[in-house]
Amino acid sequence: MDEFYKIKICNAVQQEYGLHIYKIAPANRGVYGETWILYANHLRYFVKIDYSSDHQKIFAENLNVLSYLKEQGISFVSSVIKNRTGENYIFFDGGVLAVFDFIDGELSKSYRKESLFEMLAQIYLIPPLNIKIAQEDFSTDCVNYVIENMKRLEELDEHKDLILDYAYRLFEWADFCRKDLTNLFITHGDSGSNIIKNNGKLYIIDWDTPKLAGPERDAWMFVKDISDIALFNSALFNSDIKYSIKKERLAFYCYYNYFYYLKDHLFHFISTKDDMMKRRIRGFVRRFFFKGWIIQQISIIENL
Repeated sequence: MDEFYKIKICNAVQQEYGLHIYKIAPANRGVYGETWILYANHLRYFVKIDYSSDHQKIFAENLNVLSYLKEQGISFVSSVIKNRTGENYIFFDGGVLAVFDFIDGELSKSYRKESLFEMLAQIYLIPPLNIKIAQEDFSTDCVNYVIENMKRLEELDEHKDLILDYAYRLFEWADFCRKDLTNLFITHGDSGSNIIKNNGKLYIIDWDTPKLAGPERDAWMFVKDISDIALFNSALFNSDIKYSIKKERLAFYCYYNYFYYLKDHLFHFISTKDDMMKRRIRGFVRRFFFKGWIIQQISIIENL
């Protein structure tokens, strides 16, 4: 990485946050944007810079949700560090830059599901008072982009029958779910891939896309059989949350996320002019969307 670029990051953070930085290193965390570790004032800080034009606004706006959770006593999330003017982020080099306290440890998928479910239930107890946060409406808008641009990626056109079948199933489940817009909580949406484990303690990071939604938005990726639903329901019950996981919402989120991820990869395939990146996206699309775990997950939920 260009040393001059690193110096620019350090100078911007020092000027806007008042931190005296003496070292910077890549953090290698997260999907969207760059991540860095800053060493300053005898502490470590985590910096994320989002350059994605279609994502950085979401990233910036949702920092207030993370701050709110911390203010409400949730200890297993990051703290957003305010800049000199009390804002959650700054604009930097065409991107959005935010600073967090650094959570030590490694990204992990080796943890007890019950522990994560209990943590999520603690968050569901937090009422969304006076915060700006998206609310679930069971939209299917992501399908439109995929259908309209399917012919621009050969791998999709080859599987158009499957994609159209999934689209119709998503429409059916969405119509059913729109009949009941109650029992919505602050959800993460991808907690399973964003767990840091340190000395046996778990932390949930990367709160880029929180939403007021049913717990199924967090649960769908974990359900392998009805015993997993029972585990999630037990966590809700133990937190005195009078709600039980619904298959209809699980199915909606399976199909919705299939198209959400597919739209994202199709958008980047169309947008990039880098031939190597296009080849990588093609390979990932073949593996993930037609042979990957999400196909298996859809089958599991449909057959519950």
